Amino acid sequence: LTGTIDQLSVTDLQDGEKVHVRVTALNDEHASEPGPGYPLYVSKEAPAAPDGLRVALSEGAAALSWGEILGASGYRLYVRHRSEKGATLLYQGTERSYLDRRAGIRGPASVPSSTPVVGEPPLVEYWVTALNGNGESPRSRVADTDPASWRNWDPTPGERFRRVTRFEQGSQPSPGEEPRYYPD
Repeated sequence: LTGTIDQLSVTDLQDGEKVHVRVTALNDEHASEPGPGYPLYVSKEAPAAPDGLRVALSEGAAALSWGEILGASGYRLYVRHRSEKGATLLYQGTERSYLDRRAGIRGPASVPSSTPVVGEPPLVEYWVTALNGNGESPRSRVADTDPASWRNWDPTPGERFRRVTRFEQGSQPSPGEEPRYYPD
């Protein structure tokens, strides 16, 4: 075999079967060691809906991101104004993030509220689906551009993940103690 191969079909697999494949690189003179095993989960089903759809708001933009679905060949991001019934396909591709720039999107409120914001322009709602050779997943949980929503509130913008290792006076560090972060 000569040339390059960027796709390979594995056939005669049964629904529900899990197999591991390994790849070896070859040229006229050498063969590499086999690479690590890569699991294949064989299914006749469309993929599961992506989890973790998040909207990070700023003035005039919504940065959307969502979780990966193993085996998905791509994703579709849908959008609609809250008052609308139908939706529009906003993005289709393999990336798991998208920046939606549109007038009327506001940055998050300094204090969240349980009461949704109403008025003009109307709030925008998003959901995402995953695609594979068997079809399109159900839609994810809906996320929106409500600046007062608890889901869109970021109390410490840009903060890395922090784990509280001691509980004194709730979950705050002791006076003079720095928060403990995971290394980057």
